[in-house]
Amino acid sequence: MNELEETLSGPLAKKYGPLPKVALPGNDELLLDFAKQLLEKLKDKGLYRRDKIPVVPFRQGRRLEAMDAVAFRSWVERHVVCYRTRYDREGNPVDELRSMPRELAAAVLESWDFWPGLPEIERCHPVPMPVLRADGTLELLEPGYDAESKTLTFDGL
Repeated sequence: MNELEETLSGPLAKKYGPLPKVALPGNDELLLDFAKQLLEKLKDKGLYRRDKIPVVPFRQGRRLEAMDAVAFRSWVERHVVCYRTRYDREGNPVDELRSMPRELAAAVLESWDFWPGLPEIERCHPVPMPVLRADGTLELLEPGYDAESKTLTFDGL
């Protein structure tokens, strides 16, 4: 059964877009659950891992850059909205948008419930190159990520 995804709506959606909402840990929400939710939302957004280090492609330099906690905080906000729920004087819940604290960003990047689920990069090519497939065929890799060979290929321009 698919769960409904809560997204940012109302006037703030015009400013930030209808991004999926993820509750920050605290108030019955653990780091473990937060890391798993983030992974689910981010695993196809261009964040990879090299061994156990989360990385992003740096296209201008045709190389991989390690994702650190400071950069992760703003990178995440391109794809999800973090929030905390508080209660007003009448007891009604109000979601407040929050940037992820640096300590939490560092904990997520190190979490065994986050980085192992990212697509793994074993090789990085600055230009398209051929790869030998398991069936013995030779194929020129297109720019982008090839899951079978765990190779990220840049466009060479």
